Amino acid sequence: MTADLHRGSTVSELSRLAARRFPDREAIVYGRERLTFRQLEDRVSQMIQVLKDYGLKRGDGISVLSTNRLEVILVSGAAQALGLRYTPLHPLGGEDDHAFVLEDAEIAALVVDDSTFAARGLALKERVGTLTTLFTIGETEFGIDISAAARAKTPKPIVVEARPEDISGLPYTGGTTGRPKGVIHRHSTTVTMILLELAEWEWPEEIRFLAATPVSHAAGALLLPTHLKGGTFYLSAGFDPDQFLGTIERERITATFLVPTMLYRLLDHPRLGEYDLSSLRMCIYGAAPMSPTRMAEAIERFGPIFCQLYAQTEAPQTVTYLRKADHDPSNPERLSSCGTPIAGLQVKLLDEECREVPQGEVGEICVRGPLVMEGTGSGRRRPALRFEADGSTPVTWPVKIRMDIFTSSIARRT
Repeated sequence: MTADLHRGSTVSELSRLAARRFPDREAIVYGRERLTFRQLEDRVSQMIQVLKDYGLKRGDGISVLSTNRLEVILVSGAAQALGLRYTPLHPLGGEDDHAFVLEDAEIAALVVDDSTFAARGLALKERVGTLTTLFTIGETEFGIDISAAARAKTPKPIVVEARPEDISGLPYTGGTTGRPKGVIHRHSTTVTMILLELAEWEWPEEIRFLAATPVSHAAGALLLPTHLKGGTFYLSAGFDPDQFLGTIERERITATFLVPTMLYRLLDHPRLGEYDLSSLRMCIYGAAPMSPTRMAEAIERFGPIFCQLYAQTEAPQTVTYLRKADHDPSNPERLSSCGTPIAGLQVKLLDEECREVPQGEVGEICVRGPLVMEGTGSGRRRPALRFEADGSTPVTWPVKIRMDIFTSSIARRT
């Protein structure tokens, strides 16, 4: 009991907290569906019952291959409550890559979008020995229609079976060499990520967040911060400039996330000036280098609403942050920066001997702190790497994340 006094929270417990605080506010908008927090809880409860009916239990692996669908959020929420290992498959990945990830992660159940990935799901089911259950989002000639199965369930109060030490996510990253590697993140790490996002990012007072990038990846990490502030998460099936801009105008969207190519498409859109975008207060961007010239243009067109994140799968979502005030169009060098380290993390540029490089020299970006992955592995097997000090050997820099050079200014100590 004494040890339990100091246990942390789980991802699912944060979701339950948001639902208790804001039961009647809108939580999710997807097409014509608009769910309050209470209704979202009910839908997650139904999904939990389906997964349990098919034998999924704490520690099992589940994977999703889908475009942005409401069911992706429901399955993820159910997985977090049950203590399942959640591994998203990239929608643009090939069959061989998907099969490797499913085998390596020892995935027991796969959920696929019936309209886009039904054939891929069937092929993977035939190839992957550990895959015992294939769910489809919608009716198909094979697999289990998870949406229909969930609708048949009566909502019940959600009992969180996950523990903070359980693996909450096992995403795969290509790294710089070899096959993709499973990156182990426990609930404690994911909760840290969410709390850092809440503490360090410049959220608008009233959040109406529009997600047009895959929620199976970066955009999904913005769901819980939005909900913990009582905000509404608007889910878009994809990115179309007119649809995106129209949603901002119609729903009075206050926050969104873009990768640079999406922002460039908006800036080049011939009808950009026809939309009322005055509600926007925060536009987070990242995942690739941003042209300082184009960012200066974006500030002129949209206003001082931009902030940049920089992170990696191994230290997710928020290693450094470039604040709105640092987006100074008169300082192009600053616009090419990814910002300063997030509070609670240590970020240094080190040489091959793990020594900090002198001012002006190029080094490897290294991160230390509670956001860092535990290691790499399948999740069931012992991780290939572990980064805790064992008490006998001092560990100065327990993890050295090899990151592609974001821009030359970021890799150089200035």
